[in-house]
Amino acid sequence: MSTAPRRKERVYPRIAHKPDADVDYRSLRGSSTQASAGRYPRPSQNAGPEMELTLPDYLSLLRKYWRSIAAITLVAISLAATYCVLVQPTYTSKASLFFSVNSANSASDLNAGSSYAESQVQSFAKVACTDIVLQPVIDKLGLATTPGQLAEQVTVTVPTKTATLDLAVVTNSPDSAAQLANAISEQLVTTTIDQLSPPSPDGTKSVTATIISSAELPVVPTTPNTMRNLALGAMLGLLLGAGLAIVRDMLNLSIHSERDIERVTEIPVIGVVPEDDDAVRNRRHGAVRYPRL
Repeated sequence: MSTAPRRKERVYPRIAHKPDADVDYRSLRGSSTQASAGRYPRPSQNAGPEMELTLPDYLSLLRKYWRSIAAITLVAISLAATYCVLVQPTYTSKASLFFSVNSANSASDLNAGSSYAESQVQSFAKVACTDIVLQPVIDKLGLATTPGQLAEQVTVTVPTKTATLDLAVVTNSPDSAAQLANAISEQLVTTTIDQLSPPSPDGTKSVTATIISSAELPVVPTTPNTMRNLALGAMLGLLLGAGLAIVRDMLNLSIHSERDIERVTEIPVIGVVPEDDDAVRNRRHGAVRYPRL
């Protein structure tokens, strides 16, 4: 006597709801097919508010997409390293000058002279980038440039409430940066101040300048800052990778846990079917085992 093969039965879960609950049965009609594929339809506008991501959710996203985050971070670091290699380095050399007043015979004169020197140093800071200073420097060093182009490489700053002037020169060569900074500071002290400083009643110059710090040969380039650029590349890569991971998770409608179901529907979960590792392994290898009758 032959026995007919048993017909596979599909079991549908029972959905518990209140009699007055607003349930769209037409949308539930195709839910079994979509659930078997591991996907659910997009939530409608009447669905409940989406759940906010918590710290464990973010950590789970990092563990889930850590490969893509690491790859994006490595790409960002590689781009930063490439920029540091290809960009032409620049060097900065600095010199400092001190301004003083000669006609100080008493404490009151010294106080007034200090205030006068502070006001004069602001004027000489502007003079340091003009043709009267830069053209003699160009002629002395034999440079193939103009005072306007050289002025773009010179930066002059005056610290607050001081009679000092800081002069910085930025060039592509460390030797050229130190040479220009020393030449400009010497020209400003020896010639320009003697021409522009008003004379005192006894005929001497009222303001004198002294080089208190000569320009030294720079060893480390000012730009590019390799460590800073690599750190910025790593930070940007991590932020971009984490952002893409969050976007991918938001666009992924696959159901993997109860929390995913709660994000797309208000229907409560009445049961969870555990995954059989043996069945998954056999399905991958194409072998299907049926229990004995």
